[in-house]
Amino acid sequence: MKRNLLFTAAFLVLNCIALAQHSAEYGLWLKSGIFLKGGQLDTLPDGSLRLLLVGGGQAIVPPQQVLQLAPLKSQRIYLPNGTSLKKRGFYTSLSVAWMVARPSASRYYGRRSGYGFYLQRGYRWSPAFAFGLGAGYEGHEYGFLPLQMEFSGIIGRTLKRKPNAASFVPPFTWKLQAGYNLPGRRLIAGFEDAIKLRGSWLFHPSVGLLVPTRRAGTFQLDLGYRVQRYLRIWEPDWSNTRIVDKVILKSLTLRAGYVF
Repeated sequence: MKRNLLFTAAFLVLNCIALAQHSAEYGLWLKSGIFLKGGQLDTLPDGSLRLLLVGGGQAIVPPQQVLQLAPLKSQRIYLPNGTSLKKRGFYTSLSVAWMVARPSASRYYGRRSGYGFYLQRGYRWSPAFAFGLGAGYEGHEYGFLPLQMEFSGIIGRTLKRKPNAASFVPPFTWKLQAGYNLPGRRLIAGFEDAIKLRGSWLFHPSVGLLVPTRRAGTFQLDLGYRVQRYLRIWEPDWSNTRIVDKVILKSLTLRAGYVF
């Protein structure tokens, strides 16, 4: 009896939160892994919850089967398994990438691997389109600080299935980054006093897979092709010779990140 009273009190608090957020729907996560979405929620005399389901019908759930009960947020898309994606609003992305690159330069030929760390901040207007700005650090032959714009969106999502389907296909995404490489400290190739670096453009299209969670964040994994250019200028003190290499790194990239 005491447990039912506590659950009813929690339900009344959620009602107040829902009204404050102008939410018209509730989400009910069960311990069995089922997710239910409804437009009206009531408590029965025995403490059970009655949820009028989206798409018709109703569900009566004993309180001991409930994992979480919350009003649904209008700025998020709720998938059939109870996870969610941001539909609109600001977002922050942290990611790490591994790259395999082959430079085109007169002084160096060979294949090398590199890495990158990135931070992006942007705004999502709709599931299909978002725009952000960011920076990071990359290590190839030298270290670089990329400043880049990011355009992204969801290619497809499984929202046309039954509202309470237990399974779904994770959404695919597209992403396009473009920007400028700033030469950082030369941490990769050593300290060559006669070499100066000058930055240039970068371009990076990719496609990926989103793995949403029941909380606010989303994991992302994508595969892309990063093309970036920089200038390597060699001016030895003992000669008037000046050699300029226009280096283009063409990298296959594998990137993992977390968006929140």
